[in-house]
Amino acid sequence: MSRRLIEIYAGLTGASEAPLRDELIAEITRQVTSFIASVSRSVRGPDAGAVARLARELGARRSIGIPRELDLAADDARRAATGSAPVPRRKQDKLGILDPPSLYADDFKSSVGILGVAVLFFDLDHFEALNTRFSEPVIDRTLLLELNQLVAELVAWRGMAYAEGGDEFVVLLPNTNAPLAAAFTKVLLHRIRSAAFSIDGHPLTVTASAGIATSTDPDGGQACREAAARAMRQAKDAGRDRYRMARQSEHPAHAGSA
Repeated sequence: MSRRLIEIYAGLTGASEAPLRDELIAEITRQVTSFIASVSRSVRGPDAGAVARLARELGARRSIGIPRELDLAADDARRAATGSAPVPRRKQDKLGILDPPSLYADDFKSSVGILGVAVLFFDLDHFEALNTRFSEPVIDRTLLLELNQLVAELVAWRGMAYAEGGDEFVVLLPNTNAPLAAAFTKVLLHRIRSAAFSIDGHPLTVTASAGIATSTDPDGGQACREAAARAMRQAKDAGRDRYRMARQSEHPAHAGSA
């Protein structure tokens, strides 16, 4: 996006608040998706269908990342204008890779876009058995370290991920509805399932179960997280290595279901 546009945006009073922020995000999203669609329409022949599907997926991914990119760029512009150095985002104390849960509430408030916001709650299947087999210190320095890195890479430019403790994680996806959240969760569970984890030289395959909740209420962070956690338990009860979507009645201002 235009650096000049960001500088103008950063200097406006109330730029980080609705409706100005939401309107700018909507306009940038419209222009990005329109450009991607126009490029895909120019493709003819047997590859046209595949290109169109790829364009839709790319447009959806860019839509998820735009609010976060805008806020980060605007913050950089403000700091450059005032001469202040950027403050590094604090990370979880144990492994220093994902965010601490204490940042979740404020992040949630600023993440509700035109599509709402999605929260994923997931943890590893049969984690207690792994701790018993290998010991907690070994799991921490091997499996959990690699898993934290995998989640951080997957979430980068899409949202934020928080290490709740042990094997529990929360992922926050700004401006995301239920179908987009479900698509992301399928990728997440597949990446975990197919990852080549290793514990002291021994290859290990693990799976995870996840719950998804969506909302359009900036003050619904706690309710959304709790609904996602309940949905995760339902995924566990259904056989593990899968996800479940929280029902609309389980939390306020639901933004759809899948």
